[in-house]
Amino acid sequence: MQNRFLSVLKEFGFYPSQQPILVAVSGGVDSMVLAALFFESGIAIGIAHCNYQLRGEASDKDEKLVRNWCSDKNIPFHLARIDTEGLAKTTNHSIQMVARNERYRFFNELLNSYNYSVTALAHHADDRVETLLMNILRGTGIRGLHGMPSKRKGIIRPLIGCTKEEIRDYAREKQIPHREDTSNAQTYYQRNWVRLRLIPMLTAKDESVVQKLEV
Repeated sequence: MQNRFLSVLKEFGFYPSQQPILVAVSGGVDSMVLAALFFESGIAIGIAHCNYQLRGEASDKDEKLVRNWCSDKNIPFHLARIDTEGLAKTTNHSIQMVARNERYRFFNELLNSYNYSVTALAHHADDRVETLLMNILRGTGIRGLHGMPSKRKGIIRPLIGCTKEEIRDYAREKQIPHREDTSNAQTYYQRNWVRLRLIPMLTAKDESVVQKLEV
């Protein structure tokens, strides 16, 4: 996985990197593996963590995990504590929309203030398929059928070719600390419903459906 990761960075033009890279880390397995891959590759990075203050003590434990990991490895740690619910009420936007807008605003501020070259996100192959299916359910045009891009202005996704299973296996092999977000099991959110209900139904009909949908 390390070699594949470096190959992707070379393809993107960020290895070797002349500037440090900002890595968005929630504390979950995907982003912790991404941060570990950068660190193990000797690439200079800073970590951006958003505490959305939506899950009480669990959100604070996520923050503590990421902060401590950065401290142990002497990596710059940047934190944004966001009153997500309050902003959702005052702007009349959804929790998900507020969280997305605030985190990207935070990332852009850090890129400008600390001279990071790009923000690395931990989206993977399963995320890409989920996004494609969500776009279809919403009634997408041709653009939506392309799913999630591996690279766009200011953003790279080095794990986009890796499956969730591969990421979990790597975390176990390297004993990378991470936390599970219990809200990921709630099918109230559309992405979770697609992940937990729709994809298993499709896979029951065709075991290779996820591979066929990767674009």
